[in-house]
Amino acid sequence: MKPLCLVAIVDDGYQEYVPLFIYFALCAYPEYEVIVYSVDAVRPEVSACLRSLRALGSFDVRPLAYRYDRRDAQNLKALRWVLYDDDFAHYENVCIGDIDMLIVRQEPGLCERRVRHSDEIGLPYSNTVRPGSRLLVGISHFVRAQAYFPPLLPLMLRYRDALAEGALPMHNEAFLYRLMEESLGLPQRAGLTTHHGIHLRAFHRQRSVAEQRARRDYVFDKVFERYVDAFLVAARAPACAEMVRRLSAIDSPPARVARYPSAGPAVGRQFNHVLRLCDALLAERVPSS
Repeated sequence: MKPLCLVAIVDDGYQEYVPLFIYFALCAYPEYEVIVYSVDAVRPEVSACLRSLRALGSFDVRPLAYRYDRRDAQNLKALRWVLYDDDFAHYENVCIGDIDMLIVRQEPGLCERRVRHSDEIGLPYSNTVRPGSRLLVGISHFVRAQAYFPPLLPLMLRYRDALAEGALPMHNEAFLYRLMEESLGLPQRAGLTTHHGIHLRAFHRQRSVAEQRARRDYVFDKVFERYVDAFLVAARAPACAEMVRRLSAIDSPPARVARYPSAGPAVGRQFNHVLRLCDALLAERVPSS
């Protein structure tokens, strides 16, 4: 049985992230596999980038025919929590999360960390409740596939029908919380870091390092600064630079840009913001003369 499958769902507005998600994941962990599900046809420019990644490892981009309310962005994100593929039975673990997360290698690795946390909390998944809320973090929901899916599938199917009918008007992390509360139980232990790399869309605006460290919506030192060196190994590679260039050149009409102002059409700008922050952090390490 394979150790881990990384899973994400996209629509047309997030397709530019797909090649980058796969590239960074397989650069970091070539022993893992990746499956991305798209509710829209994959753009030719994205497909071309994907073909250039075949030597990195095992991945697939598959169509997803689930129905949902396209007027509600949270409904697309909620599809992740009712997704099941028969191929999941071939994996010990499945990590379902955000497509705009650029994963970097950690020691111990992502899978080892999350399996250990699952064992510590005594649940067939690894996640944490956002402090003071009824939200379960959606950035990366790690599940022990063989113990997680069988008892949960009936409830997933019921809620899949609700999503198809547009009858689930709630934040996707609130829905994940409800799903676990009604089935497997909720984690009682906090302190888990669910970021395993650079959350690209968190850098839609260009800010200085000082401004980033002052943010209250993003713990910069824990989920960015510690990943800089590993991130740059992959990010500075010519293949990555060329891929970002090609993805940035995708023609997006004004209506698409207006609908997804901080999503796929902005991927090149976000990536460059991250590179500038990395350069600034590296400059801080150089002692002044």
